Amino acid sequence: MKQIYILLATFISLFINIKSTETTISFESAVDGYTLSEDKSTVEITGAGPFDLKGSVENKKIIVSSSCTLNLEDFSLINSGLLTPILISENRAVEIALTSESLLADSETNENDGTIYLQKGASLTISGTGTLKITPNKLMAINGTEGTSLTVNGEATIQIVSTLTTTGGIYMRKSITFNNAKIGYNAEKGTHHAIDSEGDIKIIKGQYNLISGDGKGIQSEKNLYIGEEHGNNADLELSIATNDEGIEAMGITLYSGSVSISAGEMALMLLQQVMNVETMPLDVLETVFAI
Repeated sequence: MKQIYILLATFISLFINIKSTETTISFESAVDGYTLSEDKSTVEITGAGPFDLKGSVENKKIIVSSSCTLNLEDFSLINSGLLTPILISENRAVEIALTSESLLADSETNENDGTIYLQKGASLTISGTGTLKITPNKLMAINGTEGTSLTVNGEATIQIVSTLTTTGGIYMRKSITFNNAKIGYNAEKGTHHAIDSEGDIKIIKGQYNLISGDGKGIQSEKNLYIGEEHGNNADLELSIATNDEGIEAMGITLYSGSVSISAGEMALMLLQQVMNVETMPLDVLETVFAI
């Protein structure tokens, strides 16, 4: 009987290891879980993964046609032509886990309007303790169509640098949630917004430094929530510098955090003129009434 238990435990251990095996994506040959186009320019992920992306490549496209996790480790993908670096297919839930510093960049001829582009109903979670640098050259760094949502958490860092007047930061149709993240957006010449959603935006904890040129810092066509109920002000730092409006939303709830806004127009534009305040730090009050 003891031998049976040992064999059973060994089988279970092997099964767990097999189920958790990660596949490293090669742009030279396909294996189970992803296919490769004939010219080796496009990888289409169809399996459950998780999948590792490592090394430096150019002019490649990653189509994520399954709900899965992509582990980015010292990964660089820079495109100069039509190919979209990462495209997430309709209704797929994808996680990008960052373990180190990775880079994504597209071109002005990108066939989609985003360095990372989400099709209808897709959702993206970016997690981990690493950094993802994005250089958008066609509209937005992370862009989504109808019903798309983005969550960034787990101390993940996203740094977006836009050098063109025609490119912006993050746009989702359904919702955006940042929790314990670090978001940097630098677009001194930009005309698009740093963070933009047709749905709710939640900024709970973390550090956010948004320089949006002639675009708004944050725009929500519904509600913006900053901090957390009974939260610690030290857990959230939000800084916005823009020649336009700092924040525009249908409603704004300020719970906690340190918020600094330098705006050429209004610091806060409330479309319904309704603001819910639990804890409004002094520097927010000074900024709102000084501009």
